[in-house]
Amino acid sequence: MEVNDDSKLGIDWLLAEIDRLPVSIDRISPVTFNERHRYLPDSVSPLPGPIRFDVNPMVREILECFDLDSRVREVNVKKGVQITYTTLLESVLFYYMLHVRTVPCMYVTADRELAAARIEANILPMIQQSGRKLPIGCNVHTRDRSDV
Repeated sequence: MEVNDDSKLGIDWLLAEIDRLPVSIDRISPVTFNERHRYLPDSVSPLPGPIRFDVNPMVREILECFDLDSRVREVNVKKGVQITYTTLLESVLFYYMLHVRTVPCMYVTADRELAAARIEANILPMIQQSGRKLPIGCNVHTRDRSDV
């Protein structure tokens, strides 16, 4: 049986892609990933700089519940004001968008304007200032409920 040029190109491409596969996958917890890569700018935090969970140590345990290897399947939080809860939610998004990269993420809030403002003022700067890039094909946008 003779192999034509087109199928040989496909085989060569496939073999090259297999060679590029990692030997192991770097598993990092959500807290470790955020501490290594997340930077809080002064526009969003009174304590700018690399994220530190010593400011509110209770958040560390909550964030660890979002690890892919965690046995926790549901997280409920009763919160007060100014306890870094929003930073916690953004840290979960940050971990899944830039480290896990295999599951969809959605930020839902009261209306389109609030979502757009949050994405523009916090989510996009969080990604840009980390020095990391979104995976190919990943879109950050807002959508009105009427579009659903």
